[in-house]
Amino acid sequence: MNFVPKLNVVLLSILILNVVITKPTLTLAQSDSAFVKVIKITDPIKIDGILNETVWTEANIYNSFTQREPNNGKPVSEKTELKILYDGDNLYISFRCWDKEANKIVANEMQRDKNLLNNDCVEIFLDTFHDKRSAFYFCTNPLWAQWDGIITSDLPDEAQNWDWNGV
Repeated sequence: MNFVPKLNVVLLSILILNVVITKPTLTLAQSDSAFVKVIKITDPIKIDGILNETVWTEANIYNSFTQREPNNGKPVSEKTELKILYDGDNLYISFRCWDKEANKIVANEMQRDKNLLNNDCVEIFLDTFHDKRSAFYFCTNPLWAQWDGIITSDLPDEAQNWDWNGV
């Protein structure tokens, strides 16, 4: 997840990613009807929040988001773009989020593994088993704070492990 410091950031809706690996592309499904092809790369990417590698210009842009707050299910009010690339070892996810009123962005948490939902943030749930019941959870805010965990659901109970730390 990358926030470019010169961009203004806005709250983004929860994004549930169903990741299915195919060759030579990865398919991202937000719902049964929305898919994005993700390009496999061979050149390394520097994780620095600056998307200046050529491969980012070749990545597909996904921008069909809806709000969670304040108007659940409505289209987002600000431009938001997602790009995803992968190589043999990594999944690279980049968000660019704009805000017309940047002075109203809430970002005050910098500590790892703290709840970031009171900040403007981006959340990702990776449903790697494609069971719609479990996920790896990742969240970050404009200050690059990290919050991650594992969520499992054995209906009617749901377990959330916030002690888990992804590498």
